[in-house]
Amino acid sequence: MVFLRRLALCLGLALHGTQALAHALPGTSLTIRAEAEATLLTIAMPLHELDLAMPDKTGLGTDPATGPVPEEAKERIADYLASHLALATASGVDRDLRVVDARIERAQDDHVGAYNLLVIDLTAPAAALPLTLRYDAIMHEVRSHRAAIYLQASGAEDVGIGEIRVDPATGKADPVTIPAVP
Repeated sequence: MVFLRRLALCLGLALHGTQALAHALPGTSLTIRAEAEATLLTIAMPLHELDLAMPDKTGLGTDPATGPVPEEAKERIADYLASHLALATASGVDRDLRVVDARIERAQDDHVGAYNLLVIDLTAPAAALPLTLRYDAIMHEVRSHRAAIYLQASGAEDVGIGEIRVDPATGKADPVTIPAVP
């Protein structure tokens, strides 16, 4: 009888824990714009999952105010992204990406409700498409995380061109080619 009670308790706790995992936060989106003066990249990611992935967290706390990210946290996030993000030309030359803006926005999802979204704008010297994007931020720690890649032409709607995810066999995320024409 004691065994059955313990089994029921264990099952109840296990089922309670899985309910919290039923809906992960929405993934990251990366939008690339190749302009004559610069290559622009906007990354929008769930702040909670970024905090899980960063060794010392973002420093923004559990419920930060919307608006600009403080400089110290912006530098910490830029350092983290430097080791999880790279953009290279077709000939393999890495473009120097620089964070120009970071802000917190509130987002809403049908499954998980309201959450904090970190939006980061980066710039690099102008480069002709195609480009190669290497990205594994968050997903190197949160294996179920995904990143959708979009290309934005001047005056046009964003076009989805791919998705980055970690290969469960290798634990690595494959690079994505950003085509000249989607």
